[in-house]
Amino acid sequence: MSRSKQVEVDPAPCACRQTVPLSVLALEVPAPIGKTMASWLADEVVTDELGRLAVPFEVARRVIAEHNAQQARMAEARKRPAPGPRRVPRGVPAMEGCSAYESMMIAAGERPGVHDGRVSPQQEWLASIQSARRS
Repeated sequence: MSRSKQVEVDPAPCACRQTVPLSVLALEVPAPIGKTMASWLADEVVTDELGRLAVPFEVARRVIAEHNAQQARMAEARKRPAPGPRRVPRGVPAMEGCSAYESMMIAAGERPGVHDGRVSPQQEWLASIQSARRS
């Protein structure tokens, strides 16, 4: 004959049910890249009765709901068809005997050396060398 022991259940909520350890929350929701769970939820982190870092139950519920909503949005985005191939615009054609800067100016319809007093980097470098030689 076995004897069963009856345990009285306290109707008051246990303190352990009011917080969720971060280690348990991390199993459900990964922390953002570059952050730890504790730094991500730093304002809401408390210590539970065992000394573990934890968050209130409502915060854990909100974080899990946000994560589930994000997962649903990502799944919806994966269902959408991928955009067609994009045409890559052509670059500036290389001109024989011209620097890249001069090629861009010619492609834009300007003549090298005849534009608003601007000079090419090559011309600026040559001018600095010539002025250095004079001094």
